[in-house]
Amino acid sequence: MTPTTDDNLTFEEGMGRLKKLVESLQGDHSLEESLAIYKEAKALADRLEDRLEEAELSVRRLEGQEVDVTLDSSLEGRPDHGRMD
Repeated sequence: MTPTTDDNLTFEEGMGRLKKLVESLQGDHSLEESLAIYKEAKALADRLEDRLEEAELSVRRLEGQEVDVTLDSSLEGRPDHGRMD
């Protein structure tokens, strides 16, 4: 399975791509191929989650709700987590 540039995909296209990657993992692949597919799927899932969070934030702002911008657990483990530049 060849990686695609998912930055240009719509959210729905990204979800479709993610579904295909997950289905592909059920196939017969070498360890290296399976790991590459998993890494692509994980990176895509993370980007899609970020887009969902951005959309939720936009909706909250439009509704005039107070937005909590504190760091949450989804940022743990990311290279820039907790940086105060």
